[in-house]
Amino acid sequence: MIVGMRKGATPEEINGVVEKAKSLGLGTQLNLGTDKTVVALLGSNTGQLPIDIFALLPGVESVARIMKPYKLASREFKSQDSIVSIDGIEIGGNRIVVMAGPCAVENEEQLAVPSNHAPPPSAFRGWRRPAWSCWRELRSSSTCL
Repeated sequence: MIVGMRKGATPEEINGVVEKAKSLGLGTQLNLGTDKTVVALLGSNTGQLPIDIFALLPGVESVARIMKPYKLASREFKSQDSIVSIDGIEIGGNRIVVMAGPCAVENEEQLAVPSNHAPPPSAFRGWRRPAWSCWRELRSSSTCL
């Protein structure tokens, strides 16, 4: 998280942000510019903190989150390719794999139509009946599953 201090923020106001961060178990990095100061808040739980905790402090001009979504799947976190094998099909390797199907299952008919065209996804939401049991039933009558 980045806390931008207003132009002319006093050392006491900057220190107030630093002390608040420390009280929450966060590290800080001060970036002193010619006109204003930016305080970088460091820690694994900054994405879970409401920005108001810092936005309402004296001298603060802005607060911005800098955590990237899907950080664990990024090349910055793991530079090597991730390869997952499902029923002998490698996903993430050199071959292109096309997957399709509903993102939620609401009834058997909705599930049966894509079952003849694509393998089942790894997770389902929406329908109360366990979707995997329907996939197993349809698997015996489908050429793609």
